[in-house]
Amino acid sequence: MIFAVIIFGILIGSFSNVVIYRMPRKLSIIKPGSHCVACNKEIKWHDNIPLISYVILKGKCRYCRERISLRYPLVEGLYGLLYGVSYLKFGLTVNLAFALIFITIIVWIMFIDLDFHIIPDTLNISLFILGIIRILYLFFRGDKNEIIINVIGFIGGFLLLFIIRRIASMIYKREAMGYGDVKLLAGAGLNLGIYNILLSFGFSTIIGAITALILLKFKKLSKGDEMAFGPFLVTGMIISLFFGSDIISWYINLFI
Repeated sequence: MIFAVIIFGILIGSFSNVVIYRMPRKLSIIKPGSHCVACNKEIKWHDNIPLISYVILKGKCRYCRERISLRYPLVEGLYGLLYGVSYLKFGLTVNLAFALIFITIIVWIMFIDLDFHIIPDTLNISLFILGIIRILYLFFRGDKNEIIINVIGFIGGFLLLFIIRRIASMIYKREAMGYGDVKLLAGAGLNLGIYNILLSFGFSTIIGAITALILLKFKKLSKGDEMAFGPFLVTGMIISLFFGSDIISWYINLFI
């Protein structure tokens, strides 16, 4: 079963490449079909098999021989990996369905923000809708405690970044963070709950700071340059989704 889930993830990853490329450019994700962005030639089905075609074509377009970005197989492989880990974590359950949809949306956000420093409202709204559906599911299941945790996660996620954004903007006398990040953490909080969203923010801050120091060290980033925070938030969310409950239990046990 896990093999089927991984293959499904790779296929979703192939579609996700289209979304990541076209959505921020305000292009249709349906038409036209897959084509080379260099020569505009339509890509035939046998040249569009996730991962396999990239290897067979040696990473180049069949027609113009322009190099195909390594991003495409990496995204496909990443989705396959995350879908496989999700299955191992949640099994064949309703929680798996929520996890897969959640992961699909936030990875779209990660790469779009990485490329364009924007988070489309459409995706943040999708996270919010997914959270509402999850709340309804929990309501019919009778899990009031988790509903409260998730609602507080929404409020807490929003307030946390909203306050930090305001303080940072006052200190630097310019907009220090986009509202897209604030909406992202709020929508994710509605899905993950307050404990996991706090963990997500903690991990994202640490990973972001380390990345910035490394980039500064190797002069890939200059002081004053802007870095998209969305990818780090998403990385923290993925860690929390898979390992948050274990980390929280470990931390609580330290004081028992």
